[in-house]
Amino acid sequence: MKDKKGILAALDAEISLEDKIAFELHKVLSDDSPTEKYSDRQDLQNVRRRKLIVAALHAILQHQIEKLTDDDGSAIIELADDTNPFNELSAAFRGLLHDFQRLNEGMEAERVASPVIRESITGDEIIPIDRKLRILWYVASELYGPSDKGLFKNQKALEEHAATILGSTQRSLKTGRSQLKSSGNASEQNLFYTTLNDSRQLSNESGDQISPLKLLLPALQALSRD
Repeated sequence: MKDKKGILAALDAEISLEDKIAFELHKVLSDDSPTEKYSDRQDLQNVRRRKLIVAALHAILQHQIEKLTDDDGSAIIELADDTNPFNELSAAFRGLLHDFQRLNEGMEAERVASPVIRESITGDEIIPIDRKLRILWYVASELYGPSDKGLFKNQKALEEHAATILGSTQRSLKTGRSQLKSSGNASEQNLFYTTLNDSRQLSNESGDQISPLKLLLPALQALSRD
């Protein structure tokens, strides 16, 4: 490849990184070839979005390489004590490109796009979203009081409403709430009691004008619709 000289080099230097990224992204979006290979709409969308990520990263790295190259095409070597972040980004890019190629062929990722080993995660246990939603409905049931009869006739009616949303039964919710309180794991109990106490505290701060359940319910209903 010939080195860029004179006016061409000057023009290239004037192109901003943002414009270079936009140019590469437009090339991906205007490429219809993936539609010939992938019949599933979601697969096609995922492939195209992976290509967008690759294109953006490639433009960033290429821009950095051009900044470190003089007019003769020779590399400008910069010495630094700290690790060059662009070297790290380049390594990440290679790993991502490897994984994206595998994903686009229906195989599992092996490098940066592969999931971590669940058992290696330290700290609080991760509660799946479905389980978290169920626990929050346990809290709602626990918060039910006489001032909430305008919302639900009684606690059982609230649990029946929650059971319909969760695809469960009222008896199962009642039993599950009891078991969580008596022998649930630490992370789930922490979620239960933190939400319970926060709702009660907010109610107290309102001068008990709004019941704890009425404070929690709108957010819980919104989460249940998602």
